[in-house]
Amino acid sequence: MKLNDSLFILKRKLLKKDNIILGCVLIFLFLAIFACITSINFFICFRTSMLEAKDGNTLIIENTDDKEKLEEIENIEHVILVASKKYVDTTFVNVPQFDKDKTKYRKYMDSSITLKTFLTDNDAKIVKGSKLKNRGDMICPRKFYPYSVYIEEDVNSEFTTKFYDSLIINGDDLVGKSILATSDNKEYKFNVVGSFQNNVLEELDVCYISKEDFDMLRDDCEMYSNEECIKYNSLMVRVDNYSNVAEVEKKLQDLGFSPIRKYSYDEQTLSSMTAIPLFISSIIMVIVITIIYNFFRKKSINNQFDQGILKSLGYTKKDIISLNKLEVAIIYIITIIISFILYIIVYYFIVNAYLGEVTYSNMAVPIPMVYMLLFSLLLYGYTVLVIKTFTKKNLNMCVQKLFEE
Repeated sequence: MKLNDSLFILKRKLLKKDNIILGCVLIFLFLAIFACITSINFFICFRTSMLEAKDGNTLIIENTDDKEKLEEIENIEHVILVASKKYVDTTFVNVPQFDKDKTKYRKYMDSSITLKTFLTDNDAKIVKGSKLKNRGDMICPRKFYPYSVYIEEDVNSEFTTKFYDSLIINGDDLVGKSILATSDNKEYKFNVVGSFQNNVLEELDVCYISKEDFDMLRDDCEMYSNEECIKYNSLMVRVDNYSNVAEVEKKLQDLGFSPIRKYSYDEQTLSSMTAIPLFISSIIMVIVITIIYNFFRKKSINNQFDQGILKSLGYTKKDIISLNKLEVAIIYIITIIISFILYIIVYYFIVNAYLGEVTYSNMAVPIPMVYMLLFSLLLYGYTVLVIKTFTKKNLNMCVQKLFEE
């Protein structure tokens, strides 16, 4: 059958009531499936990110003046760093040069950045410029947002979260420039010597400086009690990989320490996060398969008269099956395009309106294009199989149906 003949025949069939109803139902179901696939993919990425974040590879132990014990800790397999717990913590500085028009965005739109200590090459992957070399050097993330997402609309109001995607700065453009920071009414000048790839689950306002510069901004007091300085009395032990944390933890216990994980992840809970969207997806898939099966079974029976006419005009069984497959392909293409457009609109609305804090923490909510396409192709393949089965089954009855009419 020529393509022109097929399109001429389909011209009057595509806009039939049953095809329009099927298209509307499929749009709704496709949206639901796309949402479930996105949720599953997000939780998988979230679990992986949690396990890769360097804070999850950090153990806190009590301080010791025994140099031999310190050497033993440093020599434990998989330990890459032993330092004061002070360098796990952060400090904040204001950066007036990034302040924005408060009337345009919100009240109290002052810029501030979080400073961390650059301890090992694993802390940040440089993508432009160089690592820290001298006092006063700083490296900032490629995707840089020097503002807090926690805001207050009025002085007495509660804090809410708001993320302005338009205020993200390309950290590469800062390389070679200076940043003037203020803290406790003092000014500090830093030279941005490099930009780094944003770390997983690390806020977009984090920049790294040297230990010497960090010591200049933060004293050795972990806290104050009645204005009395309580100094840091703990050590941090950085492990090379989360999978090795338990092993290092056990060896530290053998040395007489009581290690505490900086972040403790319940891996079973992280793994089970996909269970709910997976269960919902399974239910929707059963509904989709059932609808498609029953719809095309009934459609094949109702089309016996039309197929009988085509067969009497000399069209072969293969021609009629190809015609039905083309009809479904057109319906699927239109349905998927509409579904995807609606999905993108809903996706960006939710991300921008409700997931600003997630974006700020560099936890992406990726669009799983490959999985969505794979699902669409598999469903189309299943539909073609259903059509082929019922068409072959009912085609022999078509001519008889025609004579009866």
